[in-house]
Amino acid sequence: MRARMGVLEDRLDNLTRSRDALARYIDQAARVSEETYGPFGSINSEPSPA
Repeated sequence: MRARMGVLEDRLDNLTRSRDALARYIDQAARVSEETYGPFGSINSEPSPA
């Protein structure tokens, strides 16, 4: 039983680290995107002709 709990704790720890890394990646991508392209609210919402 303790061995199974250890495995589960390791998996939860790994998932937590992965989630934190993904959150940092998303935050950084949003900052880079905003610096490069400006805020998305400034995008012209008029459809362009095809």
